[in-house]
Amino acid sequence: MRARHILLSILLLAFLASCSAVRVSYDNADWVLTRMAGSYVDMDRRQAQALKVRLGELHAWHRSAELPRYAEMLETAAARLERGMSQDDVVWAVGAVRARYKVLGREAAENLAPLLMTLTDGQVDRLEQRFADDNRKFYAAKLPKDPEEAVRARADWICDRLGDWTGELTPAQRQRVEDLARAFPQIPALRLEDRKRRQAQLLTALRARAEDPQTQAQLVTLLADPDAGRSERYRLTLVAWEARFIDVMVELERGLTPRQRAMAVERLRRYAEEFRSMAGQRVAFAGAGG
Repeated sequence: MRARHILLSILLLAFLASCSAVRVSYDNADWVLTRMAGSYVDMDRRQAQALKVRLGELHAWHRSAELPRYAEMLETAAARLERGMSQDDVVWAVGAVRARYKVLGREAAENLAPLLMTLTDGQVDRLEQRFADDNRKFYAAKLPKDPEEAVRARADWICDRLGDWTGELTPAQRQRVEDLARAFPQIPALRLEDRKRRQAQLLTALRARAEDPQTQAQLVTLLADPDAGRSERYRLTLVAWEARFIDVMVELERGLTPRQRAMAVERLRRYAEEFRSMAGQRVAFAGAGG
């Protein structure tokens, strides 16, 4: 059920590491996902083999169908950044990432929902316990007693991700990001509330699978569309956050030093080429063998 997030996270590794590290991480994504799934549910041998096959199929689809699209997206972003990005360009970038995420989410959900239908009551209980553990960790990490500590942690995370592209941010650039984080202190609590809501919906659907023939379709919808069922408060907060985020990104883009801009453009093009190379690479099917 977390797999739809993880393959996109493999793409995001391009923001954090060298091209060679991205290739190693991506080429082993199905193995990593299998290990992660095993930490949530103690699968029997048949389920484990089915998961291995399904993740291998998902990985092969993603390599051939999505990596070329990512490469094209990064090349376009590089060209726009090189000439100077307008607000429309930043809106395009946000929309392009969201579109690819939705495609990945739908494909992963349809691929993995049949396997979820095979979970036993005991396995679902184990999943519920793991969700509770994760939520406690999230609370400790994202909702510290000192609100200012939470703001600084969120701002540092965003600055680190931007710095992976541009090099170290200037004090003024960092302050702009911190102002953004401080303007939305409620987001971590709302995010935790929404996580718990979606987890509860998933557990309810899994426990009703024997009585409801529509459960698999419900699971696909739940897994593929994280926006469905969100509280109005959270939805409006995210809309406001995205609008402010776009404004901040435009401001930061206009304030890039020549060195920062050149570094970001070079990395975008380098990762685009790496994704093209990975897309054309033929790898052994993960479900083959034992």
